[in-house]
Amino acid sequence: MWPWGHLAFGYLLYSLGVHTSRRSPPDSTGVLALAIGTQLPDLIDKPLTWWIPILPGGRTLGHSLVFAVPLVIAVVLVARRFGSVSHVAAFAVGYASHLAGDLLYPLAVGNYWELNILLWPITPTVLYDTQPSVLWHLSTIKLTPIFVAELALGVFVVAIWVFDGVPLLRETVELFRRSNTSRK
Repeated sequence: MWPWGHLAFGYLLYSLGVHTSRRSPPDSTGVLALAIGTQLPDLIDKPLTWWIPILPGGRTLGHSLVFAVPLVIAVVLVARRFGSVSHVAAFAVGYASHLAGDLLYPLAVGNYWELNILLWPITPTVLYDTQPSVLWHLSTIKLTPIFVAELALGVFVVAIWVFDGVPLLRETVELFRRSNTSRK
C-alpha cells in the first residue's frame, strides 16, 4: 500500500471503531496517534533499507510482530507514566492496519508466504526489488486497478473524515488563528 492508502485504511477502521464504541467521531489526538501508527512501519523499514542499508528488505523490522508487539507495550507503559493511555489504541489500530494493509493483496492472490514478514527475523524475510529511493518508488506509479482502488478508498475516507468534523485539521487551523491573533 502507498502511504495514503495506509492512512485511509487505518482511519476507516479507527473511525468505525470510535463511532461504534463512543457514539462520537474521533478526536484530534487519536487521529494524530493513528496517523503515526499507520506510517511508522515504513518510516522504520524503508530508510533502514534504502538509505542506511542495515535491514535486508523494506518489510522487515517495522513490519514484524516480533518488534510491533513490544513497541505497542512500550507505548502503553510510557503513556501510563504520563497518565494518558486513551490514545494508545489509536496508535495500535494504525500500526496493525498498516501490517494488514500490506498483506491484503498478497493473501488475496494466494501469496501466503508473505506472512513471513510478520515474524521476521524468526522467519526468512520476503525480499522485494530494491528501490534506490522514495522518489524512484514514486516514479513507478502506474494506474493499475489496485492503485485506483487505493485512490478511491482515499477519496471515500476523506468524505468520512469531513463527516467526522475534520479532526486534527480543525484544531491546527484554530492554533494558527490564535497564533496570528496574538501577534497583532
